[in-house]
Amino acid sequence: MEEPQDRRPPGPGLLLSDAALAFAAERRLAESIAGGGPTAVFVWTAPPTFVFGAQDVKGAAGRRAARQVIAEYRAAGLVRPSGGRLVPIDPGVVNLAWIGPARGSLATIDGAFRWAAERLQDFFRRFGLSVAFGEVEGAFCPGRYDGAVFGKKIVGLAQRRWRGAAAVEAFVLVAGTGAERAERAAAFYRLAGGPIVRPERMGALAEWRDLKDEAGIRAAAAALLSAFVAGADGFVRAGTLSDVLGPDGVSALHPFVRALVAESRARLGLGGAEGGEVE
Repeated sequence: MEEPQDRRPPGPGLLLSDAALAFAAERRLAESIAGGGPTAVFVWTAPPTFVFGAQDVKGAAGRRAARQVIAEYRAAGLVRPSGGRLVPIDPGVVNLAWIGPARGSLATIDGAFRWAAERLQDFFRRFGLSVAFGEVEGAFCPGRYDGAVFGKKIVGLAQRRWRGAAAVEAFVLVAGTGAERAERAAAFYRLAGGPIVRPERMGALAEWRDLKDEAGIRAAAAALLSAFVAGADGFVRAGTLSDVLGPDGVSALHPFVRALVAESRARLGLGGAEGGEVE
């Protein structure tokens, strides 16, 4: 059996031009895995983006609030295809997607979350920190598998499932502060209505470790990737999205990206290319 591969630091493609590329890649890789392809894992960051949950924008108030915060913060907006609520991301947030066969550790939703939590515990040990899992009251995108350090959430987990394949998604707040991202989420919910987000309940790795710049972000991404690859049973395609798919494979995602962006714009109540309202 081949050993899990690629423990190199992520390459130049860590920062994606659009978060939609990552979600499109998950779908493409799931199709490959369902057809017998190898497990894949990639890490990525994105420009400032409000990644909304479907529940956030199902009503008119949520759609209006989404458009307002997108404009106010000069950020992108996307409705993600996995579960959960709003997560504001930016280049200081490292995201990971693990896509593999829906068996073994990924056979059940709870089993996949437990396995991912174990890998994240390994990740935090590499920085001399301990992470506790359980819902953090007042955090954005709350869930049973929130990862908290010193009581502050800095990790979130989600899943997507297809016939024969599953994806585990994680975000880790690395650079900056958790409070500044929590304020973005709180600004949305003040307009839309919804859960109360308390900035003091969110944290970031840079609040306890020297990971404030691009080098620190890349070091955290490399450690996160390594922690997940270390838990693999066999061969894994691993790295950045370009490492995993190659330039041609990334280019082939563009039709899926356009479809996801178009769907998001419709769910956000946006019109055509000029962004006019349709309500």
